Amino acid sequence: MNPGFRLRFLATLLVICMLLPLSPVMAASPSDIADHWAEQAIERWIDLGILKGYPDETIQPDGLIKRAEFASLVNRTFGFAKAEPAGFLDVEEDDWFKEDLDKAKTARYLMGYPDNTVKPEDFITRQEAAVIFARLLDLRYSDG
Repeated sequence: MNPGFRLRFLATLLVICMLLPLSPVMAASPSDIADHWAEQAIERWIDLGILKGYPDETIQPDGLIKRAEFASLVNRTFGFAKAEPAGFLDVEEDDWFKEDLDKAKTARYLMGYPDNTVKPEDFITRQEAAVIFARLLDLRYSDG
């Protein structure tokens, strides 16, 4: 993939991810995106199977996105399928997001915290999203 295109794609993804929450249930016909500024992009992402909605068939496009939801979106966007048990202490076997968080750790873009938690229900910060994109793009940085 062209590096310039990939960078533009990921920048667009970051903007949309900060605005669109996800869940494991597909929204058949989201009732809350009509006349939204991102309606066409949201519909395209739904058609591509990247974006899914909540059980009440909403997308909540102006809501915040949780860490587990973000991982789910990244996995579907990049096609990450390999999942080794991550062993996060705050993730149960029956949580809808367990497999996505296992995939995220296996792909080495979401490593969790030093106490072996991942805080899946916390809203992701822009800083955390930037770190994830740096890992996905294998970007190098320095302090000086």
